[in-house]
Amino acid sequence: MPQWIHPIWAFIGIVIFVPFIQARLKIDIKLDKTIDLEYYRTFPFISKIILSVKSSISYAIKGVVLTAALLIPWNLIAKTAGFPIVPLPSVSPINWGELIRLETFWIFASCIVLLLAASNSAKATHLPIWQVFLSYKSQDAELVRSVADRLLGSGIDVWFAEYQIIPETWEQFQSQFEYGLANSAMGIAFTHDGYVQSKYCKQEMGTLLWIARKPVLEIALKPDPLPHDMYPQLTNYPRYDGCDLEGILSFIEGQTGWHIKPFHGNASIPGKREAFETYCLSSPFTIETMGWFLVHKGQIDRLGCISGLTFTRSGTSDSGQLFVNLVCDPETTPEGQRQNQDTDNREMFESLIRFSRQYTQPAEKEKIKEILNSREFSGRIPLQTRLLLNSRLSSLPKYKVRGAHCLWFNGLSHFAMTYYLHPVWKRKYSIILHNKKLDRNAEFVFTFTYKGSFREFCLYGPVMDQFVRSLNWD
Repeated sequence: MPQWIHPIWAFIGIVIFVPFIQARLKIDIKLDKTIDLEYYRTFPFISKIILSVKSSISYAIKGVVLTAALLIPWNLIAKTAGFPIVPLPSVSPINWGELIRLETFWIFASCIVLLLAASNSAKATHLPIWQVFLSYKSQDAELVRSVADRLLGSGIDVWFAEYQIIPETWEQFQSQFEYGLANSAMGIAFTHDGYVQSKYCKQEMGTLLWIARKPVLEIALKPDPLPHDMYPQLTNYPRYDGCDLEGILSFIEGQTGWHIKPFHGNASIPGKREAFETYCLSSPFTIETMGWFLVHKGQIDRLGCISGLTFTRSGTSDSGQLFVNLVCDPETTPEGQRQNQDTDNREMFESLIRFSRQYTQPAEKEKIKEILNSREFSGRIPLQTRLLLNSRLSSLPKYKVRGAHCLWFNGLSHFAMTYYLHPVWKRKYSIILHNKKLDRNAEFVFTFTYKGSFREFCLYGPVMDQFVRSLNWD
């Protein structure tokens, strides 16, 4: 038999390729409880390589040990009964020539590894990826995001639409929701009459109660009767009434046993105010800066707009420091027309995704790709020019979008985006305000920067939201 098809090579091939197949099918993240899902999402390639190597080593050791454990008693019986004895590897220093001769042993070991892989794959179909799925109406996004941020910052794996539906996966919107529902251990539903009047929220609730049959915690944000009229099964599950964030988190903590960490920094200091004044379109605006230190005053441009204004947050955690940069300009974003709170969830997400693409797919990048991929120009571009264009394309910032968010001002939506730009996490808010005196709109862009883990960054959520909300431009 040619050496390249020897059973030992089959065994090595199986223990190498089976983990890669399982990684492709996301079986590894269900089986390995040491995985941090947030790190996995941020650095998927590195994570899959590490997990595949770990699984390969594990399968190899288990295959050899279990095969030896099975064949040792077989050999004892075979010696007595006169059956063929299967040679085993010796415990002495490894001799490659000896291992090559153990053909039957490696056939058994390969079969055992395949059985282990099949067993793990079957077990994984019943295991969740996320600990909880959050079901909510878009008008409640800020409150739910605060809940999600606290849970994520506490090490709990959460399926939250704003962190899961990103530009790269927008086309699979519905399948993303279905996958999240199917692979979450339980659900938390933020209910009121408006929730059950949304067809998408009704689909989620129906799946949780009737199809996936998941445990559900109900957060009744308003004492509306319609949710229980439409879903009487909700009476069988724990319920919290109200929209107090700390009360909601205490309820979740009591029902699940999870330890939920507090947010970093004081989101508000009662009775204390410290306003910083500067200009947009030569008209003054203010932001509340209590707890923040001024790093750079910025500059006023020829349009009378501030740019480069920078603050840092005092009392931040040991793992990193939070900075914020503010610029403002006359409104130019194509998404300046904001949605109202009655907007359908799907329409709201479409707006969020279009907004985030302004930053993740800048015009220069798209233009270069269009030229390089164009049939009209591709055959006529000199090699040197093509190399320069590819070089420029590779030098443009590589954003890893992690979330698209909704913020409400005066009943209208404003947008934010969370992304990773090595080596920091960023959240960029786009706030469009109208000045009655000038009868003009302006866009205020706040960019928060944090060097640390995504989970720690989430614990600054209310601090960032409060700073943005303090903006006043009359």
